[in-house]
Amino acid sequence: ADKLIVYGFPFYEPYEVFTIADGELVQLPRPGNSECNELDTVEARYISDNGKYACGDCSTGTGDVMTRYDLSSQVCIDLGLPSDAPQNTNAIAMGVNDEGIVVGAMEYGDGMSRGFIWIDGEFTVFSITEDLTDIQFNALNNRGLAVGCAFPVQSNSLVAFEYDLETGEFTIS
Repeated sequence: ADKLIVYGFPFYEPYEVFTIADGELVQLPRPGNSECNELDTVEARYISDNGKYACGDCSTGTGDVMTRYDLSSQVCIDLGLPSDAPQNTNAIAMGVNDEGIVVGAMEYGDGMSRGFIWIDGEFTVFSITEDLTDIQFNALNNRGLAVGCAFPVQSNSLVAFEYDLETGEFTIS
């Protein structure tokens, strides 16, 4: 069955996240055990191809809480942040595949984007590679290929890239 994610109903302030289940509009829960409270805006923008997962964030007064929804069980989890991330980290989950793997970007307060891959509670963060800096992952498919954008180390021109989760290799377009 197709899933639909709806957020930002004008009569709900702050925004909430809803899905369609058995033909009914169902409000999804906020992430448990997080800084996200009832006054913060929750958004889910990206949905997996199989309709099982969605990802997004909750904007709080101290930063963003990244979330992943399991739409079949209607559970929302706080992805947290890597252990070395400072308190003022801004982060956004930008893609999720059918296995629930999440990709996105975070900024530690220094102005540089760090792309991340989240798999079962573990982060892999990319700040600078041999060829790229200011990395951001934008999407992930079910073959384990993530796409995004970054700046080459020796250039000011933004480039697109593909990252293979299995081989760990970047291909710059």
